[in-house]
Amino acid sequence: MFAQKYYGLQYTFYYIKSNNIKNFMKLLTICLILTIISAQDTCREYQSFEKCVQSIGDQCRWNVQTTTCTKTSDYLFGCSPNLNKQACIKQLGTPSGTIAQCRFMQYCEYVPDFSNELCSNNLSKYACLGVTNINQRCIWTKYQCKVIDVKENVQSNFITSLYSASVCSLINNYFIVHSSILWKLQNYYPNLLVMAENQVKEDVGIQTPVNETYADPEKVKLANNYVDLNNNFLFYRFQTTKSSTSSNLKIADRKREGCIAVEIADDDDFQLLVSKQLPQIGYNHIYCRYLLQYNSYHIFLNGQCTLISYPKDLLDQNFIKNNQITCNMMGYQLCSVFNYDNKCILFVPNEQKQEIEYSCVANQNPSQLQPFDNCPTNSFSASLCNNQKYCYVDTTTYKCTNLCQLQKTKSQCESNGCNWSDQFESFTEPMLEYQLCEPSLSCNQPGIDKTYCSQLGSPCSWNSITKQCYTVSDADLDILNCSDASNLMTCASIRRSDQLCFWSISTCYNVRDYTYLSSILSFSLKHIMNKNLCISQTDDNFEYQTNKTCQKVPDITQAKCSTSRIFNKQACYSITSQACYWNLNQQCQEFTNTSQLCSTLTNVNPIACQLSQQPMDSNKQCIYNQQNNSCIEVLKKDISCNLLGISKLICLSLIDKCQWINSRCQSIPQQTIDQYRCDLLIDVSSAVCQSYSRGFCQFEIYKGQYHCFSNSISQTNCDISYNGFVCQNSTAQCYFTNNVCTSLVDKPTLLEQLSCENNFLSKTACLAITTLNQPCFWDTRLSKCRFLQSSMTTCNQYNGLSNKASCSALETQINKILTKDAFCEFDSINKCTQNILPIADCGTILDINIHRCVAYTSSRCYFDQYRCWETTVGSLENIILNQIQCKQANQSLCNLVTTPQQFCIFINSAVGLQNDIKCTSSTQTNSNCTGMSEGGNPNYCSQAQNPCMFLAKNAAGNDKTKCQVPSTTSVPPSPFDCNNKNLGLSKTACVQMTKGVCMFLSSNQCVPFSYSVVEQINCSQLNQLACQTNTYLKCQWEPTNKICNIVQGDCPSQTRPDTIGPCVVILKEVIVLEIQMLVVKLYRILCHVMSSELINNPVQVTRPATFVNFMMESADTINLDCVRELLSKQQCYTIITPGQFCVFQNQKCYNQLNAFQCDIYQYTNYNFCTQFPDCVWDKINFLCTNQQKYKELLQNLPNVPGGKACGDMSTSFECIFSISSSCKFDYATSKCVQVNPTDSILYQGDSYNIKSCVSQSYQYTLTKTGGFCSQQTVKCSDLLTKQLCTAHINDTLQCFWQTTCQSKLSTQLTCTDILGLPVNYPLCKALQGNGCIYDLNNNKCKPSINPIINCSDPLVTSFVQCAYLVRASCVFSSDVCSASAGVFDANLNKFGCISLLNDFYYFDDVTWKCNLITNGDNLQGCENLNYDACIKITTLYYCRWNNGQCQEDNKMQTCTDLNYNNCLLLEKTSEICYWKNDQCNMAASDYPFTNEKRSLGYCSNKVIDGGYGLMNSSQDECEYSLAFNDPKVRVIQICLAAIHVNKILQNLLVYGMMVARMQYQINHLCVQAANKNTCLKLRTNQQFCQWKSDAGGSCILTTAPTSCATAFTLFSCQSVMQEQCQWDIQNLICKSISSFNSCDSTLSKLACTQVFSSVSSQQCTFTNNQCQKYEGDPTVCSQIADFQTCMNFTKILIFCQWVNNKCTLFPRPVKQLLCPLIPQGVNQNVCKTFSEDLCFFNSKSNTCSNKFNADYFGQNTNLDQFNQKLSVTYLQQFQSRLYSEKCESLSALGVHIVQILKINIANYQVTCVQQLQTQMSLATI
Repeated sequence: MFAQKYYGLQYTFYYIKSNNIKNFMKLLTICLILTIISAQDTCREYQSFEKCVQSIGDQCRWNVQTTTCTKTSDYLFGCSPNLNKQACIKQLGTPSGTIAQCRFMQYCEYVPDFSNELCSNNLSKYACLGVTNINQRCIWTKYQCKVIDVKENVQSNFITSLYSASVCSLINNYFIVHSSILWKLQNYYPNLLVMAENQVKEDVGIQTPVNETYADPEKVKLANNYVDLNNNFLFYRFQTTKSSTSSNLKIADRKREGCIAVEIADDDDFQLLVSKQLPQIGYNHIYCRYLLQYNSYHIFLNGQCTLISYPKDLLDQNFIKNNQITCNMMGYQLCSVFNYDNKCILFVPNEQKQEIEYSCVANQNPSQLQPFDNCPTNSFSASLCNNQKYCYVDTTTYKCTNLCQLQKTKSQCESNGCNWSDQFESFTEPMLEYQLCEPSLSCNQPGIDKTYCSQLGSPCSWNSITKQCYTVSDADLDILNCSDASNLMTCASIRRSDQLCFWSISTCYNVRDYTYLSSILSFSLKHIMNKNLCISQTDDNFEYQTNKTCQKVPDITQAKCSTSRIFNKQACYSITSQACYWNLNQQCQEFTNTSQLCSTLTNVNPIACQLSQQPMDSNKQCIYNQQNNSCIEVLKKDISCNLLGISKLICLSLIDKCQWINSRCQSIPQQTIDQYRCDLLIDVSSAVCQSYSRGFCQFEIYKGQYHCFSNSISQTNCDISYNGFVCQNSTAQCYFTNNVCTSLVDKPTLLEQLSCENNFLSKTACLAITTLNQPCFWDTRLSKCRFLQSSMTTCNQYNGLSNKASCSALETQINKILTKDAFCEFDSINKCTQNILPIADCGTILDINIHRCVAYTSSRCYFDQYRCWETTVGSLENIILNQIQCKQANQSLCNLVTTPQQFCIFINSAVGLQNDIKCTSSTQTNSNCTGMSEGGNPNYCSQAQNPCMFLAKNAAGNDKTKCQVPSTTSVPPSPFDCNNKNLGLSKTACVQMTKGVCMFLSSNQCVPFSYSVVEQINCSQLNQLACQTNTYLKCQWEPTNKICNIVQGDCPSQTRPDTIGPCVVILKEVIVLEIQMLVVKLYRILCHVMSSELINNPVQVTRPATFVNFMMESADTINLDCVRELLSKQQCYTIITPGQFCVFQNQKCYNQLNAFQCDIYQYTNYNFCTQFPDCVWDKINFLCTNQQKYKELLQNLPNVPGGKACGDMSTSFECIFSISSSCKFDYATSKCVQVNPTDSILYQGDSYNIKSCVSQSYQYTLTKTGGFCSQQTVKCSDLLTKQLCTAHINDTLQCFWQTTCQSKLSTQLTCTDILGLPVNYPLCKALQGNGCIYDLNNNKCKPSINPIINCSDPLVTSFVQCAYLVRASCVFSSDVCSASAGVFDANLNKFGCISLLNDFYYFDDVTWKCNLITNGDNLQGCENLNYDACIKITTLYYCRWNNGQCQEDNKMQTCTDLNYNNCLLLEKTSEICYWKNDQCNMAASDYPFTNEKRSLGYCSNKVIDGGYGLMNSSQDECEYSLAFNDPKVRVIQICLAAIHVNKILQNLLVYGMMVARMQYQINHLCVQAANKNTCLKLRTNQQFCQWKSDAGGSCILTTAPTSCATAFTLFSCQSVMQEQCQWDIQNLICKSISSFNSCDSTLSKLACTQVFSSVSSQQCTFTNNQCQKYEGDPTVCSQIADFQTCMNFTKILIFCQWVNNKCTLFPRPVKQLLCPLIPQGVNQNVCKTFSEDLCFFNSKSNTCSNKFNADYFGQNTNLDQFNQKLSVTYLQQFQSRLYSEKCESLSALGVHIVQILKINIANYQVTCVQQLQTQMSLATI
């Protein structure tokens, strides 16, 4: 009890524990001491708790039980609040036996936080030692905790002084651990009882002895962890240093208090001391060094080993500055990373692995550390090590080395302590640049250099500020940008969703950062890329590989949708072996939720749609929407083969040609079907078997399998499962249509429409065909129905094997002698038999063959369309006779045939077995007219070599037709009208005995002269008037022999008015003047005047000295225009009239305005070609050609090998634009000649090619007609020759030649100023407002001649001027031009002559006289006639009076001032003309016609009003002698169109047949069609007709159709653009279709565009509103109908694009474009010509793509050169250019600006956007 009272529980504890005498005696001693102390107790004075604990005298304690304050010497009481300050401070332990760490603030308490504790806070001993506040360095001395003195030598005193834990960090040279840490690690507890006892003794002055004995430090050293005499620190090497015993030095005594220098005994001891737990204050810096073995990154910061975020904190300059990081705070590893200001040097262990205490020390003199040639091995800075390529710090040798990089094999690498990265081992691509052997720590290897870092096979990154390589954390890969990646593995490992990374040339690019790259669909398969980029590929199936490349999947269909494989979306959606979906983690995963509704499935493959829950509506089916990879519901009727997501059962039940393959339904093209045997076609729909075209094939479903099988057994029915061959082999009456075998029983209308060789007719069907013109027979050898074409032997040879019409088709060769077996007729018992009995009429209702029709009919008969027809005299018979061959006419018509080249004569020879009765064509040579046989037709007589004509039967009492020599007494008498074909004039008769202008054609016809065929005739074929008046051929009439001869050269030396024709004259400077370029009708006086004034006395023309000179250098105001049907091609392309853009096409000359392409015409004039900046004019061949193709050739000049020699080139353009040799075209000799290297070619002419210029280092400049050699920007003064000076170089360079080439000086220049001077086209064009016209023949700018209106004008000085220039009635007499009295005078000028009235006059250009006309037969045309002659006697011409003169013109709009021919030709239905009293009158609506001749418009009105429209042949108004091709025949065609062939009387059937051959459909309006048949066949442009059956029926005009249902005619159906349609010719309706196999003319335009997709072997063109098979090369994009042909069209210089389902011309940009600026859907030429050199044509997407593309790399292997272009600099330049040229580049695309604005419009500047928007508005106008 005593012990408990005075010593508390602790004493009791010890007493019980120490039950020996010695301890008892100690206890007794203490008690005595306490009794002495207590006897002096002053604490009792304090009567309260507060006064007790706040007392400052003795060591007091408040006794709670006795509520008294007592003095205490109990030091094991703990930190009780009942103690005062003195008692609290001296506490050593607690009653539980632990040390007491107390402080006294207001009360005694345990220290709450040692890290913030102060030495001055009245701390107990162990509280003082436990302070870890780095700012409080404490020492325990004299029962008091104090802050150590600033002069305190801690390093020396730490052995004897009791320092707090915060002081240990200041000690060097040893491994220091504070006792507070060490005791806990060792579970050491001090003997507190003894310590308390000693302290009690000390309280009363009793000293306690020290019993510890230590070794002498002079003799004994620590086992380790100290600095030796060589300044090396002896570290303990784990698992290396041998075990040792304790040195027993005081410094290392682990039981003492304060900072202890620890020596490590063994590995267990090391693991005890160096813990991976959180480091704390109480260690010195050596502890951080030992922690490195755990890869725990610490620096010695603020007195402790501080864990840092590596390498982030050491890369963070703020962290370094804020924490004042120094070199000696870290070990060698962190030192190698820490490159702050290059201030540290890393010292590595020596060869004995000895090292100094601080391996990272401050660099006192940075300038002394210079870069090494190789890796530095010692005393190096980490920054110096990583400045050397492939160097790093070896953590085992602590040296800077490149050992790993030198190892090239796996075994070498691993044997040298390095790691082998086999991830890229298989790669050989040089551009990747990777290292297979890397240091053991990879990216984190100290001192590794940037190059090595970028090439390691681990995800490393390089800090450019600190120049450190480090491993990128897995978390960082989710946030890094591509640009942050320093090596290829990091680049390939980045996972941030918006980062599409690829590695190229040591750089990681993000595709999205480069506009130029953003349009790339796929990148090279050889590029390292990240997963994001691979799965973003869109143009093929890709899988991301473990080697970080993206590879195409060769067969994705059988792959599994597993998340273990990394597919792109397209690959995922292409899998057919499983149902897959694309999950939210961008992975391809198997779809298993079959209960999910169809319409809710998105991001799935087609198989998922098959497995989903199908629609509740039985009329709907779930299909796959490929556009957004989802499932949708559609009507079953709209399903076709190629729709994805449909099931196998649905697929094989479709009516289309479908096959189930690779778990999907696919359309199978016909050509694929026909590649297999029938029985190999399995899993197919019935349509596949039905369409099989290589033999017998039938569809069946057998045991659930849908397949085809070959069936050659004759069937007895017509089944839908048959193909054509099985259908054809049936014994039933079958035909095959729309791939279906159908019965013809009870279908007589179809038997009237089917043809022999179509529709796989069975034998019974073949023999039943009644279609007109279809003679059918059954070919037993081929077992098929055929069209009968073979030559006959007997009439009955096909009996039983042919139809009824075949009898009519039997024919033998007409040149053979006929026998009785040749005359056939189908009899009443359905057999074809011989019959030679006469027929009372033409036998139209009989089925007879051609021979029986010709030989035995007795009326006016001919055989056509396998029937014998009758005709009657009239205009229609004339048409027929002008078309049929001799062999078709019977005896009544044989000698009336007028068809060209048909020389008919009738033979009737019946002798013995011969029965040779026929009309045959007989060619005669060298025959005399009188010796030719009787019975011939007019053509027969025309073959005579002498004058000869045809004499009709009974014309002069003769009973047969015959040939006669014409004369003035013949019937009819000469001269003859060459409009009459029935005359049968021979060539001699035509040339010598005709009136008017006539010519004899090579087809033996005498016809009026026409310029349309002038190129096919020569002078000898012309009569006198044609010889003298034509303005094309250079002819001269020879009156003696009455023949027309050609004139060679220029004007003849002697000329006479009655002989001269057109001619040319040569002036001094070889100015060639074509006659037709002068004043109209002036040409016949020129040779006379020229002969007298120029030829004998040539002059230099500078001013108009004479009339001829003025005319030669001027151009009359009345100029030729293009719209002249009679113009020849030469006249057409030489027209120079301003505003006349002439083209010659299809034998016609016309003014082509608003042309969009220059090179699609046969010939053009120069004016036309100047409209097109990119087109050049071939002045030799008069062709306008797009020069872009030549520019392309010029660009490719270095790449074109070989080629023609100059002399082998035949045309000027071939020569000028050749690139294989140095050539020029010599226009004088019309030859291409070689240019020698020494030839002077600079500015010499525009006939040189580029090779000649380049070879002499000159530039090449194109002109409008060629090209020349230049050196700089061209000026007029540079041009050295007249030829080049007058060339059209560009529209701004205006030059003229006057000794030298000069430029236009005056802005007020007129034509007169430069009269006679050669000028170029732009100069003259600039003056055209001043009345100038450019003559291309002599390069002169000619003033227009203004008419003179006063006879006495001073300008009139000669008769020629008086006669032609004065627009007044004048008389020229005695060299004076004076006004006339208005009466007839032979000396009247032209104006006065044609102004005379009341008689017939003409002005003679030959005699220059005014003449009274007494005989109108010899008029030369409409010109130079007065009004009365023009209107009343011009029966051979189509004349009208217009603008005061008579003109030949048949394009009238009114009845006024027309001659007879034009009057009756007017077609207007609103203005009816009639001829009466020698003039043309307009009829009122109620005019009572009697016998007046009426215009064509009247006939048209009768057609509309009369319903049927056939005019009575006796009425005059519709009776014309019309040639078949004459435009006037159209009215009769409309009349005939009203006749339905099968409904009209027999005698009208011929007219119905005629209309089938006439193209009436293309020229008439809907309202002009008189019946339904005509209405539905009209094809006139923009005439969308519909037949209305109400009120008797009418044909009306409707709006343009927008669907099949709104198209009512074939033309309308063809015109539909919005839907795929086809015209059903049987039912006469326009129906919607989904599949079609050929370019059928019944298809709509949209359907035509899709044919190529269905059948790849057929490419179509939509021409003349019809879908036709594409044959050969089209010349313009618009001729192409389908998309694929448009894309594949590569004809040079044809630039096409597909817009709005049309193939259209791509607008030419002003400069090369970047790939993204070229829209999708262009052909290869566009991409090749208009794009930058980094673009290529991607045929898969039909886009102009970057060459940096997987498809391109698959074709091209020169990657080094290409990758060089893709350097960062190049890409940045491209990026910069895209934005700097944004407006300019976009503007170049014109109407496509709307599409272009979709490309990064947000990045463009406001001004550019405004400019683009303006262009958009313009583009839509």
